[in-house]
Amino acid sequence: MGTWIAEYRTVASSLAAAIAGSLAWSGHIAALPLSFGFLILALLQADRWATSSVALAYYASSTWPLVPGAKSFFGAHFSLLGGTVLWVGGSVLLAMPWALFHFRRWPARFLSVPLALVATSVPPLGLIGWASPLTSAGILFPGTRWAGILGILFLPALIVRFPRWGTLVTGLLIACTNWVYPGDPAPPTSWEAVDTKFGRSELELADPFREFQHAQWIEQRALNSRAKVIVFPETIVPRWNDGTEAFWGPTLANLAVQGKTIIFGTTVPVVASAKRLNSIMVRGANVPASFFQRIPPPISMWKPFSRSGFPLRLTGQGSIPVAGERPAVLICYELLLTWPVLSASWEHPTILVGVANDYWASQTRIPAVQRAALDAWARLFSLPGLLAVNT
Repeated sequence: MGTWIAEYRTVASSLAAAIAGSLAWSGHIAALPLSFGFLILALLQADRWATSSVALAYYASSTWPLVPGAKSFFGAHFSLLGGTVLWVGGSVLLAMPWALFHFRRWPARFLSVPLALVATSVPPLGLIGWASPLTSAGILFPGTRWAGILGILFLPALIVRFPRWGTLVTGLLIACTNWVYPGDPAPPTSWEAVDTKFGRSELELADPFREFQHAQWIEQRALNSRAKVIVFPETIVPRWNDGTEAFWGPTLANLAVQGKTIIFGTTVPVVASAKRLNSIMVRGANVPASFFQRIPPPISMWKPFSRSGFPLRLTGQGSIPVAGERPAVLICYELLLTWPVLSASWEHPTILVGVANDYWASQTRIPAVQRAALDAWARLFSLPGLLAVNT
C-alpha cells in the first residue's frame, strides 16, 4: 500500500511539474513564476527516482517546441525523429543533476536546488540550459539583481522545511519587492529596435538578388529613422567581408553624417579556417566595433568535432560600448539560456539588447519565450530591454 501511494505521489507531482513547465514557458511573462513551483515539487520528493521524474517532466514540457522547430532550423533533411531525439536527450541531461543532488536529510537538502540550478546553468550543461527557473527572479523579485537569484536558490527549501513561515517570508518578499519596484526602465528615446519579415536566412538561400533587396530596405529604414541607434536582427546581413564593407560604405558614411549608428547581425569568417563567427556589427557614427556570439546552438551551429560551423566562445565579452551606453547583447539562442546574461551582468551593462533570426520558429512559441525571457532579465537587473527579431 505504501509503495502504491508513493508511486501515485510521483505521478501526480510529475504531472504538476509538466503543467508548470508548459505554462511557465508558454511565452507569457506573467506565467514564468510557475517555474518556481517546480523547485518546490522537486524538493518534496522522497528519493532520487521521484525527483528525476519530476525534473524530466518539467524540462520535457517546457522545451517540446524544439521538436517542430528543429526540422525548419536544420533543414528538409532533418526528420521529426531527429528533433525528438534532441528534445528527449536534452531533457534527460537537464534532469540528471536533480537526481544527483537529491539529499534526504536536512540541512543538506537546502543545497539541492542551488547545486542543481548551478549545474544546469553553468557550462557544460549550461550550453543547453533551457527553461531555467532562475529566469522567474525578474518577475518575483524585480530590481533585486543577484539578491533575486539567491531568493530563487534558497527560498524553495525554506518553504518545504518550514511550510508556514517559509511561505509567509517568501510571500512578503515577493510583495515588497514588487511594491517598491519603480517600473520597467524605458529604452533610451534615441534607440530603436526594428523587426523584419525576411523569412529564411540568406545563409541557406544564397540568393544575391534577394540579399540586395534586403540591404536596400535596411539602408532606407535606417536613413529614415528618427532614432540615433537602430538595432536590426541577427544575420540580417548574411556575410561580412571586404566586398560587403565596400558595398555598405556609402550608406555607413551617410549614417555617420546624420549622427546615426546601426547595430545588425551578420557572420564573419575565422581567419585560416572554414568556420564563421555569428556576430553583431556596430557601424555608422559610432567607432566601428564587433560583438561575437558566445554560445551558438550546439550541433546545428557549434560543431565540436567539425572543421566548419561556429566556434564556442565562453570567455568572450558579454557587452559592448555603443553611443554612450553599454548594451549586454544576447544573440538568438542565448536568449533561452542563463549563463550569457548572468555573465554579462558582471560587466555593468546599461541596457539589454537581444537579436534573433526566428524564421524557423515562427510557427512555435519560441519567439514569445525569447521575448518573455529578455523582459524578465531586464526587470531583474532594472535595465531597459530591446529585442529585434526576423521572422
